[in-house]
Amino acid sequence: MKRVILSAILLSFLEFGCIINDEAEYGVLKDGKMTVRTDSQGTLSVQISSADKYLITDLTLIGNLDGTDIKYIREMAGGGDAPSIRTDGRLTNLDMAKAKIMNGGQSYYNDYNSCCTTSNNSISDFMFAGLENLASVQLPQNTTSIGNLAFSNCPKLTSIIIPDSVTSIGSAAFTGTGLTAITIPDKVKSINYWTFYNCLKLSTVNLPKEITSIGLNVFANCENLESINLPDSITSISYQAFINCKKLKSLTLPDSLTSIESRAFYGCTGLKEIHCSNNTVPAIYENTFDQIDKTICKLYVPKGHSKDYSNAIGWKSFTNIIEE
Repeated sequence: MKRVILSAILLSFLEFGCIINDEAEYGVLKDGKMTVRTDSQGTLSVQISSADKYLITDLTLIGNLDGTDIKYIREMAGGGDAPSIRTDGRLTNLDMAKAKIMNGGQSYYNDYNSCCTTSNNSISDFMFAGLENLASVQLPQNTTSIGNLAFSNCPKLTSIIIPDSVTSIGSAAFTGTGLTAITIPDKVKSINYWTFYNCLKLSTVNLPKEITSIGLNVFANCENLESINLPDSITSISYQAFINCKKLKSLTLPDSLTSIESRAFYGCTGLKEIHCSNNTVPAIYENTFDQIDKTICKLYVPKGHSKDYSNAIGWKSFTNIIEE
């Protein structure tokens, strides 16, 4: 009986010791890495001392964050609350998977026309814009939206994990980033204009299964984009959506697609084949596929419909129309 009691006491002591050790790890800087727990929003500057602020390269956050905290994070990553502000911050890897963005606190970014504050469960406009050191980000697991220009002009940002809870992505959210691959959650129904504009390293994109439209200039100048899987739900592709995607070699257009706007695939000089599944010819413009060699690029269409395509505006300029 005494042995059982002693064993229980020892086990309790060890568990208590583990808890103490785990808690002691919060706020401790080791090899440029730190994990911080903020039970109250607006307290990140209390948890991270000014002495450690610009030494952290990898930061894991747990708990509630507001505008005051986001401003502090921006400073840690070499930025500030205005485009012209630069600090000595070294933060490159940010893990917010277990954090929660809350309404309140200071404005974290002020541009000529914008004074940005936080909203519940949202990566708001300009939240991480212009942070040149930022390389990877994990968003909070309960994030529902990503605002306009949220990660714009983060040239070293190569990796971002977007949770399945996200339903909307704002305009130019990732323009000018160094992303190489992106998976967009299935709850997103449309991609707004300029979202991935000038993402020069982007080569792989996984689109949502129920997306209905691709906006203006969404993938413009993504010169390393090699393939794009357009799901059966897409009905329209907007102006210059894929302009100058020079490494795009093959394109499959689903039968749900009804229209492609002007210059949508302008300058996609590597395009060698287009597979169009729609029996009803999608409406396009004369210049939708300009700067593509239409004597080399093959157009595959449904059986019995080659004549429909060869008589249609924009499509009739293809000299190799093949039924499949």
